[in-house]
Amino acid sequence: MLQFRVNYKPTPLKRPRLTRIGGKPVIYDASKKEKKAWLQLARQYAPKTPLTNALTINLEFCFPRPKNHYGTGRNKNKLKPSAPLIHTFMPDVDNLSKFILDAMNEVFYNDDRQVVELNSHKEYINDPDNTTGYTLVTILPYKVKGSHFDTSNEENTVQSAKDSKNNINNYGGMFPVNDSSSESISESTTSENIK
Repeated sequence: MLQFRVNYKPTPLKRPRLTRIGGKPVIYDASKKEKKAWLQLARQYAPKTPLTNALTINLEFCFPRPKNHYGTGRNKNKLKPSAPLIHTFMPDVDNLSKFILDAMNEVFYNDDRQVVELNSHKEYINDPDNTTGYTLVTILPYKVKGSHFDTSNEENTVQSAKDSKNNINNYGGMFPVNDSSSESISESTTSENIK
């Protein structure tokens, strides 16, 4: 297992760009400079030779809070009650993950196609002194599929759906919920219907 922290602003992968060189269209990696900078900080944790086996990777993206999440004057280090608890803003967690997976290519592993399970999470850090943020990376050899993917047990799946419904209801009715949802989930998740 490899586990490390890179003190670099969580950065999303930019889309490839098109330019013209000598009148010919050329596609280039718009994130190349940032990936190189991130890798320079992470390289000290890399294995001597790139890993060749199937991998599970966990990524935690920790963002500094904007100044407007904190009070002023004596309260400059205290979060305002109105400050969001969950990071639901840009950048998207999938683009953050793609950036890290691409940056580690050929150094931590031969190719990111070896990653068969990926768990990503983004959150705020409640430290007004940290204005950069960081990423926590865990690389594990893949052994078995994570238990949260197991839908073979219909009873567990239905209970999970009911738990999700309760969690949704706890968000103050932000999402409409159909009372018959657990029945339809039960019917649609039987092993016969999953193909």
